[in-house]
Amino acid sequence: MNLPITKPILTNVFLEKVKPSKLILDFSKNLFSGLIFITNDTPFGFEESYIIFDKGKIIGCIYLFDIYNIKRYGSQAFDYCLNCLGSKDGIIDIYELSEDQIKLILLFNEKIKFIKTINKKNSKKKNFFLNNLNYDLNKVKLILKDQIIKPDSQKKLLDERGLDDLLNL
Repeated sequence: MNLPITKPILTNVFLEKVKPSKLILDFSKNLFSGLIFITNDTPFGFEESYIIFDKGKIIGCIYLFDIYNIKRYGSQAFDYCLNCLGSKDGIIDIYELSEDQIKLILLFNEKIKFIKTINKKNSKKKNFFLNNLNYDLNKVKLILKDQIIKPDSQKKLLDERGLDDLLNL
């Protein structure tokens, strides 16, 4: 995804040093316009998430797991993006964007649009999305359900190709 990254606010910070719900609430309170870019290290490879803000509201989401060619946009990406944000095994970058940059992003990437308003009032609700921002590996397993190669299937793939001797080295 080709997104502008002109004004870095925070770069290459370990997610374990970030309090995700506080970060989102602060963005809302301060009417932040920009994007969060998260690269998360999982047992299955690296997943990437982009959360785009306009004046404190989430207006777009992108979730990518390139090694498996998985791409989710907008509302389909939202839960996966939040899951990445709740991880402790990744890196976060935050970039401020101008109003024009945000308009261009949405103009050329219609499918990423997803609007989520955040405020302190609704953050107290029992099922509010910020109340439980912890990484859940099961969400990743679910999206990768048919693509994770198990050791047995690796052997089967080699056997089918007459390469089973490679496992006996």
